[in-house]
Amino acid sequence: MNEELEYIGTITGIKGYKGELTVSDVPVGIEKLKDNCKVGIGYSSKFVKFYTLTKWKFNKKRSHLILKEIDTEEKAKALGEKGIFVEKDSIYSEEIALIDEIIGCKVFDVHTGEELGKIVDVWYLPGNDVWQMRMSDGLLALPVIDDVIKEVDIENEIIKVNIINGLMSIKEPFKE
Repeated sequence: MNEELEYIGTITGIKGYKGELTVSDVPVGIEKLKDNCKVGIGYSSKFVKFYTLTKWKFNKKRSHLILKEIDTEEKAKALGEKGIFVEKDSIYSEEIALIDEIIGCKVFDVHTGEELGKIVDVWYLPGNDVWQMRMSDGLLALPVIDDVIKEVDIENEIIKVNIINGLMSIKEPFKE
């Protein structure tokens, strides 16, 4: 593996007695990994030992990782507090939009086709992410939930949204 490795989290514990690892500090955009990819475990991407991914279970608070070579509680405990690294092409990203891809996208009403504004910031919150949209008369926080975000077209920099009841009431007017 000669490609630069991407950090995907830190092993913070074990789950069960068959070697399933608990992973914390997972960066945004690491929801899916390719099956059977090589996973480097170590304190730095330069000093890792490689394992084969059997299963990746993503969760915003704590994810879980199963490695082919780790099948006992003892082997799992030996990896505690180490970082996890993979090649970038092992990360599925076709459905995952990163901050720099979202900021700058134009936002349109899914029902009327009217341009509403442009995304100017992304917030990562425990309940759900929020995209801040700059409108002609203020800023509106769009919760990244299925009821609101209806379509994201990164290639054309277009986001289509459904403005649910009450959403416009939280718009912050520009301060002069």
